[in-house]
Amino acid sequence: MIEVKNKEDKWRFAENELMKNTTKEDRSEITVSVSALKGTGIEDLMFLIQKKIFHVTDKKIFSLELSQDGPHFSWLHQYSTILNTTVVHGDKLEVQAVMDTATYAKFQKLLKEQ
Repeated sequence: MIEVKNKEDKWRFAENELMKNTTKEDRSEITVSVSALKGTGIEDLMFLIQKKIFHVTDKKIFSLELSQDGPHFSWLHQYSTILNTTVVHGDKLEVQAVMDTATYAKFQKLLKEQ
């Protein structure tokens, strides 16, 4: 569960000062303060949500360098979620993909077979 403290901009001055004087390490991992008026806290909230989803689903982000030709990129499209693809060296792609550890192990096996 993630606790979201909304309307951070309307808290009393003392409460704001207390939050300002604590580091992120001191705060609870599952609590985030947001303010739509100030535009603060949304990135922290999104990060916590993503972190929790990845933890519950055993998913991770993998950065991989692949050849454009061959079955690997097609396999990733079928069995993972592609976040980003960049051409790095002529026929090489840098791919960021989300998958669980079991799927990554299958992908590693496919790479060794080729």
